[in-house]
Amino acid sequence: MKKIKPDEYFSNGLIEAARFGNTVVTHNNMTEDQHKEWISGLAGHYTEEKEKIDAIIEIIKEKLAKVDPLTLFNFLTSMNSMMLMSPELTTESEIPADISFQLRSVEYVQSLLVSMEHDKANEIEEDKQEAVYHEIANHCLELYSKMPLFYMYWAAQQQKMGELSPEDEEYIVFAQMMSQVRGEQYQAFRIPILKELLLPHDALLKELYGLSVADIIAGLSVLEKNLSSGRLDAMLAFGEQMDKLAIFEGAEPDEDYLKESQEVVLKAIGTSLFEVKENTKWTDELISDLSLGINSDKAFLSYEEFPGWPIWNLPIQYKPFIEIDGIAYCFDYYNLFDNFYVALQRAIRSHGKDYADRWNAAQGHSSEKTVGIVFENLLPGCKVHYSNHYPLKKNDSAENDILIEYKDVLLIVEVKAGTFVYTPAMMDFDAHKKSFKALVEKAENQCIRVKQYITDGEDYEKVFYADDNLETEAFTLNTNKYNQIYMFDVTVSDFNEFASQMEKIKIAKAHEGIIAISLNDLWVYKYYFDNPLQFIHFLKQRTIATETVEIATYDELDHLGMYIFHNMYSLQAKDIGQGQHVNFVGYREELDKYLSGIHVGVNYKKPKQTIPPRMTKILENVIINEDEVTRFSNFLLDLSTEGRENFDKSISNLARRERELGRMLPAMSFGDCSYALFVEIPNIILYPNEKREEYILANLAQNDRKECWSITIVMDEQDNILEVQYRLYAQKDIPESKRAELKAFGKEIVERRTEQFLVQNNKKKIYPNDPCICGSGKKYKRCCGRK
Repeated sequence: MKKIKPDEYFSNGLIEAARFGNTVVTHNNMTEDQHKEWISGLAGHYTEEKEKIDAIIEIIKEKLAKVDPLTLFNFLTSMNSMMLMSPELTTESEIPADISFQLRSVEYVQSLLVSMEHDKANEIEEDKQEAVYHEIANHCLELYSKMPLFYMYWAAQQQKMGELSPEDEEYIVFAQMMSQVRGEQYQAFRIPILKELLLPHDALLKELYGLSVADIIAGLSVLEKNLSSGRLDAMLAFGEQMDKLAIFEGAEPDEDYLKESQEVVLKAIGTSLFEVKENTKWTDELISDLSLGINSDKAFLSYEEFPGWPIWNLPIQYKPFIEIDGIAYCFDYYNLFDNFYVALQRAIRSHGKDYADRWNAAQGHSSEKTVGIVFENLLPGCKVHYSNHYPLKKNDSAENDILIEYKDVLLIVEVKAGTFVYTPAMMDFDAHKKSFKALVEKAENQCIRVKQYITDGEDYEKVFYADDNLETEAFTLNTNKYNQIYMFDVTVSDFNEFASQMEKIKIAKAHEGIIAISLNDLWVYKYYFDNPLQFIHFLKQRTIATETVEIATYDELDHLGMYIFHNMYSLQAKDIGQGQHVNFVGYREELDKYLSGIHVGVNYKKPKQTIPPRMTKILENVIINEDEVTRFSNFLLDLSTEGRENFDKSISNLARRERELGRMLPAMSFGDCSYALFVEIPNIILYPNEKREEYILANLAQNDRKECWSITIVMDEQDNILEVQYRLYAQKDIPESKRAELKAFGKEIVERRTEQFLVQNNKKKIYPNDPCICGSGKKYKRCCGRK
């Protein structure tokens, strides 16, 4: 395997580090004794750091008890808004770690306030309170800044005590760090996804809360605007009010102006933007179910170990609103939208078994339907089958959620509508694993079982039924039609950092070949891919990545970024990693800019692979076909950027040369992707079809390649593509009775081609770096001259 040379390299004998672009690979060269000494050193910091963090939390609690909560929240939200106004921050992923930690102050302060007594408010003089607000914010920053390193100390302590395996400790540290990630969706998609998920519950919401889904979405839309850009909009409006003041020319402003100005001021420097009922017009019943008052949560500060630490689920994650003096407020954007669906689900289930059962029944069906609709957008014209029952052995049956037929491809999809009940991996690793198993492992086993039913046996007609009694046939699959099967485990819960690791970690028995993905990320794919054939090609590469040990990412969309940048990105990973895990990060940055810009109306350039215009036209032409079309398009898209350009040039060169000679000329490429290219243009003598086949088989016999595509491009006089014909030939297509004859013909073709090349280029021999004689555009040593 080719070994890529790093851009930078460092080694101190114990640790090696190499940088490949923006990817850094490290290797631990410590001996066992050196590693134990290093672990012991880290573990030695554990007790001291734990005491420091406990002290920080106590200081925050003490100061919170002495200040006015509403004024404090107004200060924190204003401070956070100012930090995010930097023109350098175009996407959420660009937010530096210190600002990201500082932004957590609102959620942590809210979680503490709803968990503690607050009867000493305003003990500090009003003119000194702002200084305390700054102190609270700084202590929150200090707390969150200490957490990542503390996880390392904790892991070292566990390893020293022999409590967990190194693999489990590595995962736990990762899980704890990823639990701090917020903003699981792009702004433009948050409301649309929630709307699709809530629509099936419309009747239930009206009955329980007197609100329709439209009412809830309208309220969320207002909160979304207020929490994201409300402060800035209010400041701009305040400036406009000051400009209007000049109209009165020294006279007393009228009542309308004064009223309008007061509203603007309250939004710019007050808390009116955050009042839930005033902004959403929701009923008290719904707001109450999603609110916690001061000292109403009894769990967060009562844990035996790490009480009040942000290791645990915060109360704000369960109920996003805080009630202060009888008014419910929403101060935190991310906790509202990251957790709203689950919080609402939990609220409805709390009203009794009947409501819980009705929610669950509607949720299962709606989740599958929502996922199916996303795939229909990605694969226009596909056939989607829901709730598909099929027989098992021993007179039993099973059910699959979704089967999708698209041309020569079959997609097996299992949807998990249940939520990922996050249990901190540090505190209860068994419960954490159990939650994963419930959400992922069962669905993946179902995928494998369906695939086995479809592919096992000699019967190509596989029947699916409408119910588990297997009495009513729903449809029949002709499995001969499909040359590719892709499997998905789609979850409604957004846990993409964890899902991105499922193929490598051993928490649940994640199967190779199954793509574990959240609905949110699938929604991004719906928006990104314009051509269904390219989406299918991405699925091919994404599936290969599940089997590539070198690939480790922190986010599902890093896979898309790597695909855009490297195409067959598993090959790049293998070359860099050489059998080691490599964390590939930074590949989604351009995607983030593009997708984040949608919400604010900024048109960032969409990151795309380089596909020559003529190849794009070929894909557009063949998409109307059914037989082996995705297999052919995958072959074309497997070509590297250079290979694609050479393919495009070959078409132009053949057309030009054929016009000069008045006859068809075949071109042959026997690189990694083998193909024979024929270009049909008007007014030339064509190569007969039987001769084309003989030409391909002769080259196959001579080069002993596994297979080769025959590609015919039919063009008009202006070189516009009218039709594309394709067929895949393999060694089995060579009649054994003619193999020797075809091999001799193939040898003759190579000799003739070699002679022509030498004459045309005035050479006596072909050198390794010369263009290959087959016309692939590659160097001879990398094509026909490769040993």
